Amino acid sequence: MAKKKRMIRKPAIKLNSVNPPSIQDNVNDSMELADLNGVDLVEKALQSEDIIEAVQSLPSDTEEALEEKANSVDEKNRKKIAQVDLEEVKDQAAIWSVVVVCMVLEAKPPFTIFEGFIKRKWGKLGIQQIVRMNGGFTIVKFNNVVTQDLALE
Repeated sequence: MAKKKRMIRKPAIKLNSVNPPSIQDNVNDSMELADLNGVDLVEKALQSEDIIEAVQSLPSDTEEALEEKANSVDEKNRKKIAQVDLEEVKDQAAIWSVVVVCMVLEAKPPFTIFEGFIKRKWGKLGIQQIVRMNGGFTIVKFNNVVTQDLALE
């Protein structure tokens, strides 16, 4: 029989404090100080008008971004109409043209099991990426449209 190892415990240190400070007291004190400091800072900034000068001297990149945003939204019949960039739409369409969205109904298999199943069935076709999304959806991205069509057949 194996011998049991003796465990040596360190003695506990006892504090002789009558009323230890509570966490809530510390939080309330620090919140009051923070509120006072914040109010004082805002008041001083408003008096010195530093904020107004900072707003007037916006960086040029920010001004350009604001102008582009204002130009991209027109008002017509009191409805805002956004302009769509066709290049961006084509890029997104190209990305989603090689994707298959899968979902297993009435069951929620673990991702590793479902991923193994997909790799066994479609692994020869050239899968780039398999991703699990919220709601049980699984997105399978193929190398090209031809392999995606073969998988769907």
